[in-house]
Amino acid sequence: MPMQSFASPAISVVMHTYDTPISDLRRAVESILNQTFRDFEFIIIDDGSTNGSDEYLKSLQDERVKIIWNPQNLGVSKSLNIGLQHACGKYIARMDADDISLPTRLEKQFAFLETHPNVVLAGTRHEFFGLQSRVVTKEIKSQSSYRVEFLFHFPGPQHPTVLIRRETLVLNNITYDEEALYAEDYVLYIELCRYGEIATLPEVLVKKQEHEGQVSYRYNAVQRQTVILICKRLFQELGLSATEEELELHYKIGHLCKVEKKDRCRAIKWILKLLRANMKTKIYNQRELAAFSFKRLVLSCFPDACDKIYKLKNSIRLPKRTSLF
Repeated sequence: MPMQSFASPAISVVMHTYDTPISDLRRAVESILNQTFRDFEFIIIDDGSTNGSDEYLKSLQDERVKIIWNPQNLGVSKSLNIGLQHACGKYIARMDADDISLPTRLEKQFAFLETHPNVVLAGTRHEFFGLQSRVVTKEIKSQSSYRVEFLFHFPGPQHPTVLIRRETLVLNNITYDEEALYAEDYVLYIELCRYGEIATLPEVLVKKQEHEGQVSYRYNAVQRQTVILICKRLFQELGLSATEEELELHYKIGHLCKVEKKDRCRAIKWILKLLRANMKTKIYNQRELAAFSFKRLVLSCFPDACDKIYKLKNSIRLPKRTSLF
């Protein structure tokens, strides 16, 4: 990666695009160019688009825009690594070509990282639009509990919301794992949290489009296998060998998929095996690992009962307290 010079921008915004609908791409690009924070370069990697969106990119006149043209489609991870190689900013901001960054996003994230030197990655709350509208809130209660979650699933924050300290990437030779198909952010976060804290700003600063053409819909099976392989790597750090059956059960527990009655005993044994391995290595906080593991275990083994309890809890209306004075 190029070293930062005195002329370097404060932020390098890195965005990959491949055949993104032009209206979506234009909206995403304009949301970055209209930021209240102005000291940035905007690195756009066109990954061999064939839908005419390249003509729109060629028409951009803003001097902050730097377009990299891949001669052929290389995929997201390789393209993002190319973007990182060209980035000169103190911080790296991720952006997706069909999302919207609200005007103060970069300003607020920059101010946060400038005043929190222990944080290596800061994301934000985000709001989905498209298939359905909802605000996603992810509170990181502690760094130790956050690291526990990586053993089970990707805990966020969403990739296109983040601002990353580039120095941490450079000094520790961290790049996107090009073998982690459709889960490159998962591996990146695992590596980053070894060198500092992860934070989420408690404000919606990104609007994320949800549609059936997204990776999580189109490549769900491949993404699932990648997640299982990532968990397998983490188990190896614990000195833990997992069978294919245990890996599949672990995925179901981690993603709250229903564990059938015939598999519940094996699921419990697997979680106990995981806890015993951590007792020896002490990589994760044992109490937090146990609490998270058994909570997920109960929710995946007895989803119907948990749902009934939740509904019952919400249906109970306790009488208001009355005062005698």
